Amino acid sequence: MLLSIVFVGVFVCPIANVLAFFTVYETDIEVSGIYTFGEPKSGNIGFQICHDEKLIDKSFRFVNNRDAVARISQSRSYVHVGNLVYFDTDGDMYDIATYISKFGILKDIIRFCC
Repeated sequence: MLLSIVFVGVFVCPIANVLAFFTVYETDIEVSGIYTFGEPKSGNIGFQICHDEKLIDKSFRFVNNRDAVARISQSRSYVHVGNLVYFDTDGDMYDIATYISKFGILKDIIRFCC
């Protein structure tokens, strides 16, 4: 029987993405999903490339409008991983493609989520 696991992380600590990354590369356990809420930047560009290579279709980062925690970084070289799901001031949810097609710009998301 193949073991499968879902990682969920809330604020401050990017541990969900780090644990999922090492689970994929170091074990036979399948990662079914990674869902983070208000998570800061997880690692450098090398970590992002390796993480997204294996987990991009399973990794979702939820950001509520102007959440300051989502902009925190332990290092200037750290970046976000996974797919951004953004909630605006009205509570409407967007993925990046939908937001761009509706508004044509990313300035609000970039200013407050990155």
